[in-house]
Amino acid sequence: MKKETVKNKLAKFSDLLENKKAEINIMLVDQKNQRKKPYKGFMLKTKLEDVYETISTSFLFLNEEIDKRTLDVYDLVISIDDSVQMVKKEDVINGAEILDELTTNYTEENVVNKSTDLSKIKFIVIQVYDSEEDSSIYFFKKYAQPSTAYKTSQKYILSGGLLKQFTDEIITINSYVDAFLIDEDYYIFNRNAFNAIFNYKDIFKRILDDNCGMIRKSGLMTDSDQFVADCEADGRYLTRLTKAILAKGFEEVTKNKGDIPSVVKEFELSLKTSKNGEIVYRGKDDIPEILNLLLRHYVIDALTSNKMIAAAIQEYQAGK
Repeated sequence: MKKETVKNKLAKFSDLLENKKAEINIMLVDQKNQRKKPYKGFMLKTKLEDVYETISTSFLFLNEEIDKRTLDVYDLVISIDDSVQMVKKEDVINGAEILDELTTNYTEENVVNKSTDLSKIKFIVIQVYDSEEDSSIYFFKKYAQPSTAYKTSQKYILSGGLLKQFTDEIITINSYVDAFLIDEDYYIFNRNAFNAIFNYKDIFKRILDDNCGMIRKSGLMTDSDQFVADCEADGRYLTRLTKAILAKGFEEVTKNKGDIPSVVKEFELSLKTSKNGEIVYRGKDDIPEILNLLLRHYVIDALTSNKMIAAAIQEYQAGK
């Protein structure tokens, strides 16, 4: 999809907001991944004029970021600073569960009130709704808790010219957007926040659990179970190994297992191989080079014949 197409979609809802024709729904989400029901949404009672400036600035933020970034298919390890990543709505696990919590039927149990424990709020969902076309854009933002200094200090306001102690809780909503959903696509501006909101870490671990047998049977390396455990314990390697699995890295490298010793020699890798061509896994220091092999990052430049470590371009669907 082209940038201008995305910006035109944003402009439609931005104009709706500007003309005060948008319906706004804001949900604060209590997230605890260990619970049977990880997400609990609390609707925030508000009026458009009270949040107009924040949401309007969010649209400006999105347009500016889209202008200066590339537009790419969602990737587990690509830089989050120079890319807006896209992923299909149907491929975002837990997406439907979160949106199901968003409601316009306010009850005592699902609205923010004085008894709501704001310290448990992990992220915010803002819906800008077009009632005429029955369509929406959804902003997802990690919730910014007030600083410790704010929480532990005495707060005062001026009331009628007099200093008065302020004891109410405050709710913070900034103009940054970590991801938004429009039509059938998510657009991601902060991959780490997106992965945390949609609980991708547990998804990655589930993928590893589902594929441990495949990795073992591939015969690609010795002590493969320890290799997987070491990758799972380190966030830097967890996503890269998951990507290698989804991109069929084990299958591809196993097909060419006999060429591994020559790659090790040609690129002067520190990996050791056995007589039958297995990679001898000796510990965590071997992980980066093994992952580079699985992701086919060792390449020779066709122009210069230089040996390089390149970021392979691979398309896949998470969880598929």
